[in-house]
Amino acid sequence: MNTTTVQPPGPITIDPTAIYTTYAVAWLMGVSPASILAAIRRGELPAVRRGHCTYLTGRALLAWLSPTDAAKDAVDKATRA
Repeated sequence: MNTTTVQPPGPITIDPTAIYTTYAVAWLMGVSPASILAAIRRGELPAVRRGHCTYLTGRALLAWLSPTDAAKDAVDKATRA
């Protein structure tokens, strides 16, 4: 069986004022929806669930992808433990 995955072209642009679904984010980033949902379950990525859909803000995505914010969160979690 021949399976192909369609990937988005070029760099990803995330609008901080936009609202995204987990499936849209997964497709944009070229990862599985399960990996996005796992980040939400771990508390790394804030999201809201309405009905059967999970929504994320562009601002939350940018903060999650930012290395400085990720490093800050790791330090905060280590100091709380």
